[in-house]
Amino acid sequence: MIAPDAEKPDRVILNVNARFFWEDVPFGLVILKDIGRILGVPTPHCTKQIVWHQKFMPVQYVNPETGDFIEAMLKETGAPSAYGIDTPEKLVETSLSTDKAGSKFPGDIFFQGNFSSKPANVEEPKL
Repeated sequence: MIAPDAEKPDRVILNVNARFFWEDVPFGLVILKDIGRILGVPTPHCTKQIVWHQKFMPVQYVNPETGDFIEAMLKETGAPSAYGIDTPEKLVETSLSTDKAGSKFPGDIFFQGNFSSKPANVEEPKL
């Protein structure tokens, strides 16, 4: 938003050139909605925000009537499915730290080769 309209001081003028429209929608909200779709989790609030913002944009990522993605537009976003990531397994697999050969990085503190909730190499506190 930019400075208030002098003729309507109780309102603001929407700045449609703002970063939010051109970065946060296709590389934020669309990604979140797509991850939800992959995981089977509804994202009605993301959908609502995308539909509202695209009213002011020359592109549409979501059909405003159905709330579904316009598949051809996903290639213009950071949506995982635009890169062939369409299952929870592929989503996890592509999120892991590996080198080009597929080997895990030994110094990776976030993933040590297991999916437990307890990080590897962390001792339980002694009570």
